[in-house]
Amino acid sequence: LAALFQQARYEARSRRAPLLWAGRLHEHARALPTLLTAIGERNRALAALDPGAAAALTALQADIAAWMADSAHAAPDAAQRLKAQRLEARLTEAEARPLASPDPWTALLRDGLLERLRELLAHWRECLVLVDRLQAERPADSLSDSAPDNAARPPGHVDPLLVALSGGAAALALLIGCALWIGTGWAHGASLAMMSGVALCIFAQLDDPAPALRQFILGAAIAVLLAGLYQFAILPRIDGFPLLLLVLAPVYLPAGALMAQPALMAPALAVAATVPAVINLQETYSADFAAWADGGLATLGGLALALLTVRLVRSLGVAWRVRRLARADRRDLARLAEGRAPAELRQILGVMLDRFEALAARLQAVDARAVPVAELADLRAALNLLRLREHMPALPAAARLALENALAALAAEARG
Repeated sequence: LAALFQQARYEARSRRAPLLWAGRLHEHARALPTLLTAIGERNRALAALDPGAAAALTALQADIAAWMADSAHAAPDAAQRLKAQRLEARLTEAEARPLASPDPWTALLRDGLLERLRELLAHWRECLVLVDRLQAERPADSLSDSAPDNAARPPGHVDPLLVALSGGAAALALLIGCALWIGTGWAHGASLAMMSGVALCIFAQLDDPAPALRQFILGAAIAVLLAGLYQFAILPRIDGFPLLLLVLAPVYLPAGALMAQPALMAPALAVAATVPAVINLQETYSADFAAWADGGLATLGGLALALLTVRLVRSLGVAWRVRRLARADRRDLARLAEGRAPAELRQILGVMLDRFEALAARLQAVDARAVPVAELADLRAALNLLRLREHMPALPAAARLALENALAALAAEARG
């Protein structure tokens, strides 16, 4: 969804308005994992304290799950809205039903579980409505409610150290490449420096760019050979733009299709980007074997320089990145506990949600037992802290003081 939100900016103007809803859909959809895990934790805790109270909510939760499963495969209609309203009415009835146990902690768990279920219903219903608007291509300005303010979306998580290392690796590779180019007087040395910087910028967002760079070098080597085949065997036999399109299509159409597959993106991108650079198409045909060989060596040399530089500066691994994300979340959890302006609290929560998405994408690449993080627990704590901060002004002074002391202790614990 985040990628869809970014790509919507490049759509044609006639199709851009409906895709403005992607930003709001992203905000609602990424709240679901936190709510689902919070519901699971409260179910387990309530079952341990009062099995009867937990069993009384089993049927209601099963009906909510069934409604969500059914609604995921059908467009929102009056029948679905009626079912959702009935489920909300049953939640209200469950809240009013007295508990057999006089334990206040049991009542708090039960009420918290029902509140999370109500939030889950609200977020899911909003997701369904937004998906329907996207699929129907309904422009935002044709709706009764206001269009989403995408410009006001909080910035995502930024790791200054990772940014500095990425920029430093690219700068170092460019300096070395330019020194080799100028020092040796290499005719195609500029290609070496250029390709090293380009490759490092393409893969700068990766935790460890080295594997992708190795695939890119393999694709570039294939591209250099293809460029030689075109330059000396195919292009001399054709004339005119239509024939040029025809002979380039067998390379570019498969390369463009393969770039959409993450496992093949690097070599396919290398083929698509390197072939025209090495062929050096001009309005008139000219071929020089020495220039082709020199340009190909410079291209591969630049990529090899990028790989060497990244191995020295940037190959820190996914586990290191996961630990940094988890530590950053603990720091932001402490900031939430210490209390900030409401707008800043919302911004901190948005950054933590971005980190959760980044962690979820990375944990499958490492052994979760080797990198012990409790990201969802921290995120649930952040959401609860935000709700608590919003309601604290309405509490009596003594209760606010007790809560401030508790939150100060929580902030100290989060900071370690």
